[in-house]
Amino acid sequence: LNPNSISLVVRIAVFVERVNYVLAAAIIAVTLEIKYGLATDYGIPENKVTIIENGVNSDIFRPIDKREAITKLGLDQTYSYVCFVGGLAPWHGVEYLIEAAPLVLKEVPNTKFLIVGDGPMKAKLMKRVNDLELSDYFIFTGRVPHVDVPYYINSSALCVAPFIPGRNLKTGLSPLKIYEYLACGKPVVASDLPGIKEIVTQSGGGVLVKSRNAEDLGRAIVRILMTDLNNVPTPHELSKYISEHHSWAKVAKKTENLLTGIVTGQ
Repeated sequence: LNPNSISLVVRIAVFVERVNYVLAAAIIAVTLEIKYGLATDYGIPENKVTIIENGVNSDIFRPIDKREAITKLGLDQTYSYVCFVGGLAPWHGVEYLIEAAPLVLKEVPNTKFLIVGDGPMKAKLMKRVNDLELSDYFIFTGRVPHVDVPYYINSSALCVAPFIPGRNLKTGLSPLKIYEYLACGKPVVASDLPGIKEIVTQSGGGVLVKSRNAEDLGRAIVRILMTDLNNVPTPHELSKYISEHHSWAKVAKKTENLLTGIVTGQ
């Protein structure tokens, strides 16, 4: 397609999208920011948009014995693992985890970092790890089968979500990875951004840190690795909280209730 054709296709797509929004009896958005964006960009009445956040499959993402998980993946039992799961895209802030690694390793030398996923930043991130001479401490798994992700999470002492602002502040966050971490009963170190701080605070399942601050991130990781955060709920309690509030079954029930209300006029 030539540029003019592409422009026409985009205009048609936007028009069709606008018509669909106008004709829809109701719209579901996963964040407040998306709801406001629809109202602003398309003139959709706010009361037409219902927020139903993402969820997690709590049958798959559940606590698994750490030794069992480590053995299944062929990892070294003598290390404590810090895990990131997700696409290696700019807005996930994985580079700040890499910059935080020297601080963590200085305090807790028997630490390794699991980077589970693939994406456009993978080569750049691996180069930075190599430049810092940290290759022995980072494991880039690439894309893994979805059913194996819970084993990587459960192999770890904690999991991280170092999201950065920009795109995330514009769209809001309803992060699958944090639901998955907590469903496996793992404490989380995550950026203090809307959509993240609410779930971490409400669940009591981790530590919030300043976004784009490697030192803050590193110190929080060390705190968990060295003290195991005794005030954090048990894995069972975290898993139960997510199952009761953020499972896909709960998401489906909320959606069902919305559709029933539309059909019955309530």
